[in-house]
Amino acid sequence: MAVRSNTVMINRINLRRLLQEKGIQQKDIAAQVGINRNTVRRWLKGEVKWARANKVYAISAILGCPLNHLIQQTPSATEPTPQERAQAASALNISELSRLATQEGDFELMEKLLLVLRDPTLPPQRQGEIFNELALACAQQNKLNQATKYLDLAKSLHLQFDLPEISAKATSLEAFIALESGYIQEAITINQKAITTNKEKQNKQNLIRNLADLAMCWSRYGKYDQSLAYSQKALELTSQQHISTKDFHFFATIWLVRSENWIEKGKYREAADALAKSMQYAKEIAFRYAIRLSTLQLALVKTLTGNNKEGESILRQWQEKYRTPQNMHDLIFLSWTWRTLGQPRRSIEAMEKFQQNTKPNAYYSGRLLIEKALNYRDLQLKSESKIIWQHALRQLEEAGAQERIKRYGDFSDFCEHEEHTTNHNYEPLSVNYPIGMDNNKSPSTSTPMTYL
Repeated sequence: MAVRSNTVMINRINLRRLLQEKGIQQKDIAAQVGINRNTVRRWLKGEVKWARANKVYAISAILGCPLNHLIQQTPSATEPTPQERAQAASALNISELSRLATQEGDFELMEKLLLVLRDPTLPPQRQGEIFNELALACAQQNKLNQATKYLDLAKSLHLQFDLPEISAKATSLEAFIALESGYIQEAITINQKAITTNKEKQNKQNLIRNLADLAMCWSRYGKYDQSLAYSQKALELTSQQHISTKDFHFFATIWLVRSENWIEKGKYREAADALAKSMQYAKEIAFRYAIRLSTLQLALVKTLTGNNKEGESILRQWQEKYRTPQNMHDLIFLSWTWRTLGQPRRSIEAMEKFQQNTKPNAYYSGRLLIEKALNYRDLQLKSESKIIWQHALRQLEEAGAQERIKRYGDFSDFCEHEEHTTNHNYEPLSVNYPIGMDNNKSPSTSTPMTYL
């Protein structure tokens, strides 16, 4: 049988091994490169030995391995031509790649893949999608200047070719980058303008995204009621349309934002409800970021309601599985929980170990310094606590988190600050707190929560 020159003989042994090592399922790799999942299955069984070079090239980029690891050494086993590279980029399901990268937290791999597949001969819409996702990947890695450059490229394509969806996604990412840069008020302004625009255009999908983004902004600013109101509106609008598993990422994230607001307000029963919903959605799609963070938040809620034994048990499960925080949000809740458990030195140690390799923005720096000051207060080191507290307020002011500054603005009040631990008047939360889901458009309601 003749073999076309643009095909290669696939190395099914290496492909199976790499998929297992990366924890990627056959259906996911198929969705990302635009092939039928049965094709992958037949490759792995040896039923089909040949594959298009551009498809194998795309898979090698996703798996982060050289092309020759996935092919048998035959005369046809050559690097893809520029045309085949362009075909791989055209076939790649970018939204699926973005979803999986977010779930796994592997934005470095996502960036590498998209950089490899960049091609000026692609249609403008496709180029814009790649630039937007590159901006997201860089922003998630705290490479904010590079992220801004990619956004500018996406916007310029919109100006040249009138690409409204590219522009809407770029606006959302612009607000996200401002937020991650520590400029909360700027992010709020961008989202407010986008909400007005999408209301006028009656673009419900973009409006939902902007409402959720604004909820996150208000949460960081310190206006928890406003954050809850915007997230509730986003949930209400979402419930009016068909919901699929693709929406579970959104639900898991927005319920995490709501749980953080309830924790900050001292409403721990409501926080537990929100965490249960976030965890259930996250588990349905193996959304590791949400599972990791909701587990930490649950440990904190347990300790804040007097269930120290359960809280510490959950925390130790978390540390056994994940070892160290993956991001600043993880670190805040990890250090907060250790402090609430009465172990300020463990809290300080966690912060200092993580921050050796990571420079936080003004917002996260302020949040972490507040935690550090509270730890020093608990260690009876009041003068050191005050110095750290003053620096924390300066960082929060730079970030524009005005309501948080009001909360911690007086040092004598700060020294008396407690996490509402004496304000609850209900029984301690049980381990298997029942999970309730809204709108009957979500996973099963009867399964008790397990933490990891």
